[in-house]
Amino acid sequence: MSGGRKAIPMLGHKFGCLTVISESCTSTTKCKSWVVECEKCGAQKVAFGRNLRRVSENGTQGCLCEGHPSKIHGLWDHEAYKTWNGMMDRCYKPNHQAYHRYGGRGITVCSSWHYVPEFITWLMDAGWVKGMQIDRIDNDGDYCPNNCRVVTPSVNANNKSSNRTLTVGGERMTISQASVRFGVNKTTIKERLNRGWSDRDAVRKP
Repeated sequence: MSGGRKAIPMLGHKFGCLTVISESCTSTTKCKSWVVECEKCGAQKVAFGRNLRRVSENGTQGCLCEGHPSKIHGLWDHEAYKTWNGMMDRCYKPNHQAYHRYGGRGITVCSSWHYVPEFITWLMDAGWVKGMQIDRIDNDGDYCPNNCRVVTPSVNANNKSSNRTLTVGGERMTISQASVRFGVNKTTIKERLNRGWSDRDAVRKP
């Protein structure tokens, strides 16, 4: 394009100890990211092009995979990074305000999602756009592909166990309490309520 900035070739190029081997599946037209391989440790990671060029400009020769994975995945300014960071903080930081409802009661994040590009790839495939949130289908289950979906903030707020109560036979109870009382799976009760079922039908119908 006339007057535009010329694209910088990346495939096969070396930046410090890193060699670019392919374009990342999380790459966008505005923010290119690349799969790189470290010649020192053999690890393959994802990095933004601008961060790789900084490696070259700064003359860095050490292995960037050691100790500071955020320096190599380069996704801290991705729109979905805050979603990943919030999920990890809730599960693994005891000083987080919501830790007692997540990590404090045993909720964890599956090992593959500890690697930011893996999580963001799943999130995008699930239909995430800026402003959406991640929701666990089973409130007592972990963060993993089989137990998560992306929803709007209003849907997520309605699905929180702390906000969901129902009244059956004049008695008010939480979904968890109703599940034990009537022998119906909590997820089933929640999904029925989301579809507009009455409180009684949500726990009484087979």
